[in-house]
Amino acid sequence: MIETLLEYNSAERVYEMLISIPFKKINKWLFYFFEKLPETMVNEKNYNLLLEYLGDKSDNKITSSTCRNMRFLDKYLKIDKDAYVTCSRIIYMKKENNKFIVEIYFSLLFHDQCYSPDELLLLFDADKNLLKNIYFFILKNYDMIDFNGSFLTAFLALGEEWVESFAELVAETICDNRNHDEYRFRTLWNLDDYSIYFDAIFKKLTECKDYLSKWELSDAFRVIMSYDIDGSRNESFSRQEQWILHTIEEYAQSEKIVVLFSSICEMNTELRRKAFNIFLKNNSDYEMFNRLTLDASHCGGCEDEIIPQMQERIRFLEVLLSDLKGAKYIRHAKRVRDQIELWKEQIETEELNNICRKLYQ
Repeated sequence: MIETLLEYNSAERVYEMLISIPFKKINKWLFYFFEKLPETMVNEKNYNLLLEYLGDKSDNKITSSTCRNMRFLDKYLKIDKDAYVTCSRIIYMKKENNKFIVEIYFSLLFHDQCYSPDELLLLFDADKNLLKNIYFFILKNYDMIDFNGSFLTAFLALGEEWVESFAELVAETICDNRNHDEYRFRTLWNLDDYSIYFDAIFKKLTECKDYLSKWELSDAFRVIMSYDIDGSRNESFSRQEQWILHTIEEYAQSEKIVVLFSSICEMNTELRRKAFNIFLKNNSDYEMFNRLTLDASHCGGCEDEIIPQMQERIRFLEVLLSDLKGAKYIRHAKRVRDQIELWKEQIETEELNNICRKLYQ
């Protein structure tokens, strides 16, 4: 309808017609006007009307709408080469009153089908800090963007401020059960600078005091590492292994390391053995060792799975025990032996339970 009106009337006439009628959804009608306005009709006057429209409060109560593709701003670049910056500043200010309206304008900015990272950086060249704020605002409130991390990759390469903002975002949202973060994390593991990014995340997370429990934070690291439980070998896994070992070496004297050991307790035995050896090489203190997780955080499944799981734990502990030689590791070795005996007792109990269950079936 808007396109038809514009075909037979001037832009000024159509605009006056729209604002003279008390449409219930006038904000939506006016957006279509600016979106469908042919480039040949664009001038400074209707660009100023667009700025007035974007700053208007008629969208304060909008809670349902399709996304608004900002591609319509391309035709205004001949009036204002920084039209994206100018308009985005106005829209971004609305986040205090209506986050939803901000999301429907900006969410398509970070989809490969609409823009490329390099194109966005050019469009926001006059204010890249605004682009940074918009990206992390949308990523925080709307997880369904930038699945493959192509925008995140380009942005993090811009420097420390972007890396710090991303680490802060991860810390703020780590307990929110977000479904798509792991795809972006997998992309980061494939980058040459992966260690810089995950060092920043680790530092920020372990400094945060707002978590409900240690296990919740540990579980978050499992998502960040996105490893396969079977420890399948690939380039990403090798990089994760390198990062884990260098992090243990760097933080061996800090209680931050407790979280990391809790996170890797289900990874393959070879890596876990290396992790303990690196730790012991840099810190032989028993009190810290006593806080490190020795076993996987869960044990369960069908009857035929539970005992093999416990037997596997015993095998790992026996390997670890063989590394604890010398007088300074006496208490360390005792803790491991006690844990082995505990699992042996659990196996005996489970075997008796299995017998009882079969007798009463």
